[in-house]
Amino acid sequence: MLTPQKVVKKPFAKYSPSAIIRYLMYLPLNFIPVVGTIMFVLLQGKRAGPAAHARYFQLKGWSAGQREKFVEDHAAAYTRYVWLLLNFSNDDNMDTSANI
Repeated sequence: MLTPQKVVKKPFAKYSPSAIIRYLMYLPLNFIPVVGTIMFVLLQGKRAGPAAHARYFQLKGWSAGQREKFVEDHAAAYTRYVWLLLNFSNDDNMDTSANI
C-alpha cells in the first residue's frame, strides 16, 4: 500500500546541486544582449517546464516513457510557459504597486 510519504516526491528536487550548477552556468548568457537572454530562457524552459508537471505525471501513474513522449510532444508549450513565467516575474510593469 502506498503511503503519502511514498507518493509525494521530494519538494526540493529542483534545488539539487546539479540544478543549481546548471543555472549558474547558464546565467552569464544574460550578459549577451537580446540573443543571450532568449537562449537562457529557452534552455531553462526545456528543463523547468516538465519539472512543473512532475507531480501531475506522478499522480497519473505514468511510466518514464509516457512522460518523455508527452514532454516531447508538448516541448514548445513548455518553452512558452517558462518564457511567460520569467517575463511576468521580471517585468516591473506587471507590478501594480509601482504605478501608485
